[in-house]
Amino acid sequence: GRGAPRVAAALECPLSLRPASMVDAKIIWQWRDTLPDSHFKASTKSSLQDHLAWFSGALRTPNRRLFVAGTPMIAHLRLDISDTGNAIVSIILAPNARDAGHGLRLLSLLSNTCRAEGLSALTAKIQIKNTPSIALFRSAGYTETGLVDGFYNFTLKL
Repeated sequence: GRGAPRVAAALECPLSLRPASMVDAKIIWQWRDTLPDSHFKASTKSSLQDHLAWFSGALRTPNRRLFVAGTPMIAHLRLDISDTGNAIVSIILAPNARDAGHGLRLLSLLSNTCRAEGLSALTAKIQIKNTPSIALFRSAGYTETGLVDGFYNFTLKL
């Protein structure tokens, strides 16, 4: 179906991850604001001021990694790393980058980064109505490992 356009896009738009900074925070908040509240654990949208405070704290949290990808930026990825070598992963794509095959490429880059850091597994917690994310994580090789409070858990062993 859409394989050829996705290959062309991959060749035209090489992607890499870079650490996020406060400069990225506002646009990430704008992307998040385009998604339904139900896609997120908090189930509510935060104000820009609250988001900026959270983002600033997240950048200083030792077991949290924030990344962005693309030039111009098309995605934000977050890792919450546990002491056991596992991490919870989250991804938000820019509205104009959704449904273009970028998510799979970005999860692959993130997996490679996590392997290099010595992590052993990644877990995604996805709201049961978030069918695009469910499909993305399944296609990236994540296995469904349970349902908790309306969120599927998907795990990838590294």
